[in-house]
Amino acid sequence: TEFAIQAYTLTTVFPAPSPPGGVIPCIAIGPLNWLITFWAVPLAYDTTTFALTLFKTVQHWRNQVESATLSLLFRDGLIYFAAIFS
Repeated sequence: TEFAIQAYTLTTVFPAPSPPGGVIPCIAIGPLNWLITFWAVPLAYDTTTFALTLFKTVQHWRNQVESATLSLLFRDGLIYFAAIFS
């Protein structure tokens, strides 16, 4: 579903006009509802994935289970999640 929405959105939006001086902006223009969908679907997926990872990590911490793999996934997920929101 996400792939289909992304593919269709890329056919309905277009890049913003370039200002004089050859600077190419990284901004899309098009129907607002598709632009919102274009960004909301991946964000919802990433939020769900991070929430599930957080849930499992907290469960393991409460049960005092040491898992290097889960700690690594949580740390990297937290860094990724912070990066997409900055």
